[in-house]
Amino acid sequence: MNKVIEKLKQIGVIPLAVFKDEKQAVPVANALSKARIDTLEVTLRTEKGVKAIEEIKKNCPGFLAGAGTVKTVQQAKEVKEAGADYIVTPAYDETIANWCKENDMPLLPGVTTPYEIQKAVSNGFTTLKFFPAENYGGAKTLKALAGPFPEVSFMPTGGINTENMGNYLANSNVSMVGGGWICSQALLEKADYEGITNKAKEALQKFLGYEVVHVGINTADTAEGESVAESIGNVFKMPVYKGESEPDLKSIILKVLENMVMWQLIQTASNLRSII
Repeated sequence: MNKVIEKLKQIGVIPLAVFKDEKQAVPVANALSKARIDTLEVTLRTEKGVKAIEEIKKNCPGFLAGAGTVKTVQQAKEVKEAGADYIVTPAYDETIANWCKENDMPLLPGVTTPYEIQKAVSNGFTTLKFFPAENYGGAKTLKALAGPFPEVSFMPTGGINTENMGNYLANSNVSMVGGGWICSQALLEKADYEGITNKAKEALQKFLGYEVVHVGINTADTAEGESVAESIGNVFKMPVYKGESEPDLKSIILKVLENMVMWQLIQTASNLRSII
């Protein structure tokens, strides 16, 4: 399996964004990273898409920038030049698929019907985007497709949200979900990046099926507490904020440990899903 596609499956939730201003791309990527979702599908539905990908790749090391709504080989060439890590198409296009294979560009081709799935599989693609999912039978259709196509795993998009994504993930042939509800136009218009982080956290917790209720730690004094916080922050690449009062320090350490536990749960759940 391609390493990028494998990483996407480990992340599990693939947000989609339509940018009217490429300057929002980096703040959105940073907001998603705070929730441990280090990828974004940037659609080419506006002329700002390619520039948004360039901004992310220049300023967000390690973040996977995907290009969505790619409908021509020319667009595929443009996003590759911009630094895109993978391409997502709305439908299966053999010309684009062949170009991606020839140029080592990871591709999630869109499919809806068994005919399209068979075409994609015959060309070597076994991780496919199912779109528009809710309009074409949703989770029930994907369950039915598992029989004739046991080798295929799907990323359903189109009408997916935190409330219904569990119905899709219950299917063994669904390895990840995608959609625009996390980076909605309403949040983008308000530049509500904290809201995007919160939406991403909710979605990731739903994907994992876990919830962190409480984590606590006791230290002998402030100096020891700061040392513990700095050690954990270094390991998990998180900022550490030092305060004078004991309650503030405890709350900082609690937040750091909650992130640590969530990271461990992400890895465990991803490994379990791979085994299953």
